[in-house]
Formats: sequence, C-alpha cells, structure tokens
Amino acid sequence: MKTKDGNAPRASVSVIIPTYRRPDVLPRAISSALRQTLKPAQILVVDDGSGDHSAEVAGSFPSVTVLQQANAGAANARNLGLRSCTSDYVVSLDHDDAWDETFLQMAIDALETHQADVAWVNFRQKGRHSFRNYLRAHKHLARLLESSGTEDVIPVDHDTAVEFLLFSNGAASNSALVYRRKALGAGWEPDTHVADDLRLLARLLTKQRLKHVFLRQPLWTKHEDDGGFSLSSESTVRKSLSDHLAVGQLIESHRSSADAKHWRKKVGDLRYKLAYHCLWDSNARAAFSEARTAYKEVGVTKGLLKLATLAFLRKGSHALHLRATHQKSPSPQLAAQNTPATSGRTPWLSIIIPVYDAAAKLAGTLRSLRLHEAPGVEIVIVDGSRCAKTASVVTDFQVAPPNCLRLIAEPDTGIYDAMNKGIQQSHGDWLYFLGAGDHLLPGSLREMQRHLSPDTRSLYYGNVLWSGKIYDGPFTASKLCWYNICHQAIFYGRQVFELLGHYDLRYPACADWEFNLRCYGTHALPKIHLPVTVAEYESGGRSSLGDPAFERDRWRLALKHLGMVTTLGMLLRTARHKLGALVRKYLASQRGHITAYRHCTTI
Repeated sequence: MKTKDGNAPRASVSVIIPTYRRPDVLPRAISSALRQTLKPAQILVVDDGSGDHSAEVAGSFPSVTVLQQANAGAANARNLGLRSCTSDYVVSLDHDDAWDETFLQMAIDALETHQADVAWVNFRQKGRHSFRNYLRAHKHLARLLESSGTEDVIPVDHDTAVEFLLFSNGAASNSALVYRRKALGAGWEPDTHVADDLRLLARLLTKQRLKHVFLRQPLWTKHEDDGGFSLSSESTVRKSLSDHLAVGQLIESHRSSADAKHWRKKVGDLRYKLAYHCLWDSNARAAFSEARTAYKEVGVTKGLLKLATLAFLRKGSHALHLRATHQKSPSPQLAAQNTPATSGRTPWLSIIIPVYDAAAKLAGTLRSLRLHEAPGVEIVIVDGSRCAKTASVVTDFQVAPPNCLRLIAEPDTGIYDAMNKGIQQSHGDWLYFLGAGDHLLPGSLREMQRHLSPDTRSLYYGNVLWSGKIYDGPFTASKLCWYNICHQAIFYGRQVFELLGHYDLRYPACADWEFNLRCYGTHALPKIHLPVTVAEYESGGRSSLGDPAFERDRWRLALKHLGMVTTLGMLLRTARHKLGALVRKYLASQRGHITAYRHCTTI
C-alpha cells in the first residue's frame, strides 16, 4: 500500500500514560507526547482510581483519550490502555517523565530501519541522583554496548539485551522502551507490584528471541523525586523484592545448568533479603517462611547471616518493645482494628478542622474522611466565621455511629486559636488536625490506628503529600530547626497537650512549629515516625504567608528547647550554606565576565 506521494505509509504509534494521584506533573508528560515531531496516533491516559482531578487534567488536552479504572496498579492500567491500542508500535510513558521532541521519530526510524521488535532509548535524570547521560553514568553498560558497535543506533544481539536490561539497575524503564505491538502479546504482568517494566522484559527476553536496537543519544528525561507513594516504606520494599524474586526465578528456569546454579544463589539471597524486610515490618510469620525456603534452596549464605545479625541488632529491641506495648490490655478506644466501638465509649480519635469562610473546601475535606475504615472517630469543626454555608455542609455530611460530628461556631483570633478551642472541646484520646482543603488519603486512618499505642503521652507522625511530593520522612531535633513537621501528618496523644500546654498564639502562622520544638525538647515524650502517607496537604494556606514573629524568635526557641549543641550545629550549617551560595554566585558572575571578555576579543 502506497501513499499519494508514492512512499510507504509511516508507522503509527500509540502512547499509554498510566497515572495515579499526580495531577501536578501529568501535564508535563502529556505535553511532551503532543510535541513529538512524529505525532502519535493515540495518546491514552489511564487514571488508576486516583480519586482526584487527574482525569479532568488529562481531558483538558486535545487528542487525548482518558480511560478510568478502579485502583489496580500500574501494570493493569497499562494493559487497559494496551487493549485500546490500534497502532503498529506501543510505548508507555510514566506520568512524571518527559520525552524530547524527536524521541518517537528517532525510535520508530531505528525500529523500521533494522526491522527490530524493541527499541531502548538512552536518557538523562533529574532529581536526587542527577546525571546527563545514563550510559556515561554507568560505564560498564556503555562498554557492553561498545562490543556491538559505536554508532548512535546499535542493533544488539539477544544475550547483550538480556545482560543490559535485566542485570542492570534502572535501565529497564517503561518510558525508554518502544515495542512493536505484536511483540507485547498480552502485555504487562497483572500481578506485578512495583517493577512491571522489569517483569515484562524478563518474560519477553526469556520466552522470545526478539530483535533489539539501542539508541545512544539521550532523548528523554527521567524525573526522580518523592512523588511515588511510600517510596521509602517497608511495604514498597517488600513489593519490589517480590517482583525481583519472580524475575530471578524466571531467569533461573531458562538458563543453562552452569548459570542456573549462579542464579539459584541470587534468588536465595533475594529471599533472605525479603525475609529481613518482613521481619523489619513485624511480620515474623512471612519472614520465617521466606527464610526457610531460602535455606532449603541455598543453605547458609551471607544473606542469612545478615538477616540474623541485622534483624536482631537493629530491630530486635524495637520489635520487642512494640510487641510488649500492644500486649498490654488496650484501652476501649484502641480496640482491635476494624472492631467498632460502641456509642458509649470515648472516641479513639478527634479530628479537629479549623475553617474560616471556606465551605466549599470543607466539603471536599469531609468527603475524604473514610470513617468506616477506623470507626470511633469524632470530627470537631471550629468555624470562626460562623458562616451559614459551613453549617449547611456540616448538616449534609452523613456520620453514622459510633462516629460523631460537632460544629463549634464562634469567633476566634486565627487558626491556632480555633485549634485550641477544638482541643478543649474534643474528647478523643488522640488528636489530629486537618485544614479545610486538605484531604485524608485512603487507608491512612486504619494504618495509623494499627500502630498507635495505648500510651497517649506520645506523638506519632507519618508523611504528607505536598505539591506532588512526599514530605518529609523521619525528623531529628536538628532537622526540626530547618523544617517543620506538617500538623496534617501528626497524631498527638491528649496527654501531650496536658503536659506542654496549647498552641502559642503569638505565632499566627507557625505556632505548630513552636509546639513541635517543645515536643522535641521533652525527652520523655516518645516521637515515633511511621512510613504512612497520611494526607494531601493543600499549599497556599495561612502558613505560606510567613510568620515574622516566629522567624525572629526561631533560634532562641531552638536554643531553649533543643539545647546549645544542636542549635550551634544548625547555625554553623546555615552559615556554611549561605557562604557557599555567595561563593557560587561570585564564581558565576566571574564566568560571565570572562565569557563576555572572550566574546569581545573575538570580534
């Protein structure tokens, strides 16, 4: 079949973009697909049950088809898009990555020229571990490709593709791989937890003899940040290890007897590592099961010794402490998970929501409270504006026993005055503060309740989703001098306020930071971080306007509560950072002068 000009028709390509709760970065990915010099025949955005406005963001772009499914993971989202593909080639772009304009053009040209099934495209990375060229950053992989040629487009043999894609770290990225549609077959592995790209390649490379072509020139950008949910959580580590274990077992079953022995040892070490992380997360039964299987496969290895030594030394005492705490007779409000409390019992949690003339945002916040996940919750709304719309929203929100909802409508002097009113008039043994416009994430109440101890003279905190990134992990006293823990991440025991008092109203935007300094200055007060993303924090509130009073007193408060050593250490770090910034600014200006001088001398 020929076109009107006598040439063969150009190959068509379908782009699949799975997304989950990243409406802030999704436009960047879609725009990069729309800007391609080779226009995609289809751009399919699959919303994996985000529950936010991701679908609306994707639908605002022309020529974009939006598909939606209940949350089932990235692999199932890609497969949903794959079933709707009608093109010769398929590529899946991660929602936080971006292609250069010539990405598709050069990849498809390489595939057509060499009649290949899969094209891998080199990339650059921005984030915590930035580099400008993946191959230059991983010289052993560059040397591996050099054995196949030194051109910009390199056809590689099957063994080289296996070594490069399956045995390297980070090369097997969905955004880098363009597939011929018929080579994909049924698509990605639906039971994959995290590493869907690696498991797909493991299946394709072990069960088929596909032709591969690699492009040396970096043609897209991988953005590395904390946007992925629970990136540092033990749950995600276990899921990733499970995927790698499945890949290892698949490779082992398709290798020669000499290589199979080597891979059997690697699979055994993976099992030991998985057992270690199961034990870390207090799942002793799963840890024992994985360790027993690994021992049968490979016997005593370095992985077993590491499991036994590190698990005991680093986490043994902590696990025993948690177990002893939970085995104490629990208070009624902290009964077993998913056991409804009766209406006569004290609520285990009071959620305090200060609001001022923000009824529309309050409605969204209340809708995010999935109280059936952890019943026995009291909601206290403190409205300083005494707005009729707020009362209407509260009336419309349905709360079933044993949960309850109360509205306090009286004037206040600011957000922290409203919070203090909520503390005084609430009854829960644990206190949690949300702002109008913030959203509680699914499952977070249940997960936090599972970890809270009956001792309410303590505070537990997780992370929050802020501007598309996870903020901000475990805090030390030193770190608290620089950054605050968002109150949307903290569950305070009621006795904390009885011990330390309430929020200081002298600081209209940072009173929670001042209170957290008091908490960290009290050594007898346990402060426990949990790897749980609790809420999505809406930026742009009162705290974003700054607090001159707190900034003036910040180091005095740090010295008072945290001590001289911690404060002086952070002051020295601050001075070092500012001096470094001045030096960099001076050197940049000097480079500018030198460049201008050289330019003048060449005229």
